[in-house]
Amino acid sequence: MTDEFDRRLQAIAQKAQDNPQQSTERQQALNQLVDEIMRSNRLGHPQRGNWPANVYRDLYDEAVLRTVLKIYNNIDRYKSEHPVMAWANNMLHYEFLNVVREYQNQNRRNVSIPSLEEIDLDSEQTETVDSDAELLRQFLADDPENLLRTSHIRGRPDVTFQSIAWA
Repeated sequence: MTDEFDRRLQAIAQKAQDNPQQSTERQQALNQLVDEIMRSNRLGHPQRGNWPANVYRDLYDEAVLRTVLKIYNNIDRYKSEHPVMAWANNMLHYEFLNVVREYQNQNRRNVSIPSLEEIDLDSEQTETVDSDAELLRQFLADDPENLLRTSHIRGRPDVTFQSIAWA
């Protein structure tokens, strides 16, 4: 099963490489390749136990997105002597490290101790945010033009804008 899967991915990657960069055939092959990779449940999960679940999910999703972009942009660098999943997981590993580095740098920059005046302002802003949030909740519930309940993802009438906003 694994050998067959690896051969199928290699054939799709080769098809993408064999076609000109902006061609429809190349784009279709890349779409199929990424789809197969994403559905395979064989992408690694680097540093999974090192982060709280909610933080990890965000970091991981960003790393996967960047990996997919790298696959699209660098398919010509793929060498067929290696399995496609090894190539993809290697890129994911490095992209995850980059995302973590950016996350840590961002958090270091955002650390500051507020003054007493800022704390007082924050409490006023919190009240405004709470009232804004309540207004938004009321708007979502009322849906005066009935657009939020009826607008949905194509082919998924159960996934409306209103259900997404509530989630």
